[in-house]
Amino acid sequence: MPKTDRFKEMNPFERIVDRFNKAVVDPQDYELTMAGYQSYLDATGIVFVSAKEMCTPHHLDTASELGYEAFVPEHEWWDRGAALASLFDYLRKDLGNPIVVRNWWRPEDYNEKVGGAKASDHIGAYAFDMDFKTQDDRRHVEALLEGLYNDLELKMSLGLGGYTIHLGLLSDRGNRRWYYDSYEK
Repeated sequence: MPKTDRFKEMNPFERIVDRFNKAVVDPQDYELTMAGYQSYLDATGIVFVSAKEMCTPHHLDTASELGYEAFVPEHEWWDRGAALASLFDYLRKDLGNPIVVRNWWRPEDYNEKVGGAKASDHIGAYAFDMDFKTQDDRRHVEALLEGLYNDLELKMSLGLGGYTIHLGLLSDRGNRRWYYDSYEK
């Protein structure tokens, strides 16, 4: 089947995966575990971020209190993580320096307990946070994202901080941007 026909059949997250030259893979072929999600990311062709980074709670004690060891969402949301990871691979390759990923999917009770926004994109697995070693690295990635920001197919949400970027894709709330107190241009 020609790529254009296959592209029409893909959901919006799969189109993002394909757009960043990664493989569209059926999540149902993998166990609903962190190891299964890693195998899924590997099959997708993700290079620079692991399931461990994406699925390990940022606040381990809080997660443990609520009965969580890892945050592996339902299979139906795995393509959301693959879309984010595909864009992340593009950003990380261009930057050439490490970026730490945290806070992909957060269950609602955990999100509330750690003070996350009630309508956070993390609750629906639409976003993750990226931490940078330097503000210059963050500025470099911010500039790349600014070049993609008006692409309506991405519906990007950007939360910009001094050493952090919240990156969301295809949120129901569409394109939006905010600045954390630590942000410096």
